[in-house]
Amino acid sequence: ALLAYALFAGLVWHGVEESLLREREPRVGFVAPGLPADKAGVRPGDVLVQLGSRKVSNWDDAREEIALNQKPYDLVLKRGGGTLSMRVEPVAATFLKQPVGEIGVFPALPPVIGAVADPSPALRAGLAPGDRIVSLDGQAFAFWDEFQRAMASSDGASRRLVVEREGSRREVEVAP
Repeated sequence: ALLAYALFAGLVWHGVEESLLREREPRVGFVAPGLPADKAGVRPGDVLVQLGSRKVSNWDDAREEIALNQKPYDLVLKRGGGTLSMRVEPVAATFLKQPVGEIGVFPALPPVIGAVADPSPALRAGLAPGDRIVSLDGQAFAFWDEFQRAMASSDGASRRLVVEREGSRREVEVAP
C-alpha cells in the first residue's frame, strides 16, 4: 500500500494524469536493451498476460506488478497467435525513493501530457494538456515511461523541459 501511495503521490506531484494505462492492453512498445525483459526475449508487440501469479489486463496492472516483484518470476505473454512463458530476473530500481523491480518494458504511449493538476509544478511551469515532451535536460524521449522515469529521478532538483504545443517548441523549467 505504501508503494501504491508513493506512486500516486509522485504522479500528482508531477501534475500528470495516467488513466490511459488503465484503458490499454499491456502491449509492449519498447524493450530497454540489456535489461531483464530484453535478456529473456520480450519483443515490441508482445502482450503481457501474466506476471508471476497475477494475470494483467492493462498497463496499470502490469506496471504495478513489475514494481512489486523484485525476485525472479515467470512472465507469460502473447506473441503472434501463440502464448509464451519466460523467466525474468528483475533488477533493483528506485522510484520516488522507494525500491522497486524493473524489467525494462514500456507501453507504446507517446510523451504527451494528458492533464495537469492544480496546483502542481507542471501548472506553475505553464504546461498544459496536449503538450508533447520533446526533451528533459537535453535528453529526448520516444515513450511516456522513459520520460516519467527520468523526471522521477530528479530528487527535488529543477528540470529543463522542451515541449511542443500546436507546432511550436518552447523551453520551460519545472521545479518541485
